[in-house]
Amino acid sequence: MTHVSLSAYLDRCRHDIIDRCTLCGNCAVNCEIRRLGSVKDEYPIRLVEAMKGCIESGAYEQVAYDFAFECINCLECTVHCPEGIEASAMPVLTKARMVREGYEAPPLFKMTQPCQPYCLQNILGALQTRPSDTWWLEEVPKDPEHHDIVLFMGCNEMPFPAAMAGARDILTDMQLDFVSVGGGKNLCCGAVRISRAPVNRQSQMLWGAD
Repeated sequence: MTHVSLSAYLDRCRHDIIDRCTLCGNCAVNCEIRRLGSVKDEYPIRLVEAMKGCIESGAYEQVAYDFAFECINCLECTVHCPEGIEASAMPVLTKARMVREGYEAPPLFKMTQPCQPYCLQNILGALQTRPSDTWWLEEVPKDPEHHDIVLFMGCNEMPFPAAMAGARDILTDMQLDFVSVGGGKNLCCGAVRISRAPVNRQSQMLWGAD
C-alpha cells in the first residue's frame, strides 16, 4: 500500500489549481452552499479568481475568506470541474493560506476542528451515545491486530451514530473481517478541517510520514 502524506497531496492539488484552473467558474456555479451563504450575489468566476489568487500569492479578499470558510465539502465542485482538478481542495488551501498569513478562522469554525475535548462533533455524538456504548477504536493501538478492512469513520460521522452502526451492520452481515476506527477524539486525517487542525502522530500514521 502506498502512503501519501497530506502535505504532499495538498501540494499536488495546489500546483494543479495554479497551473490548470482556467477560472471557468463551473465549480462555484455548482456549489451547494454558495446560493445560501454570504457570497450568493457574487459572480462565480470572481469567487474562483479570488481563491486562486490567495492560494498563489496569499492575497486576501473578503469574498475568498467567506466562500472558503462556508464550504461544506460536498465535493460538487470536483464533480463539475471540466479540467479534472480536485477543486474541493481550493477552499481547503485558501483557508490554510489565510491562516498562515495571520487571518483568524471564524470562531464557530474552530469549534468543528477535531481532536479537542469540546469540538462540535464530539458534543453531538456524546448526546446520543454513552461512553460504554462506544464500539469503535478511538486510538491507534501500538500493536494493532490484522484485519482485511479498516473502516475509518472521520470526525464528521461522529454526530451520526445510527449511520455508523448501519455501516458496521452491513459489513458484519457480509461476513467481512474489519475493524472500525473513529476520528472524533484522537484521530484526524486533516483532509477537511486543515486550518490549524492538530497534526498528531496518529494522523501521520494514517496518511504516512512526510
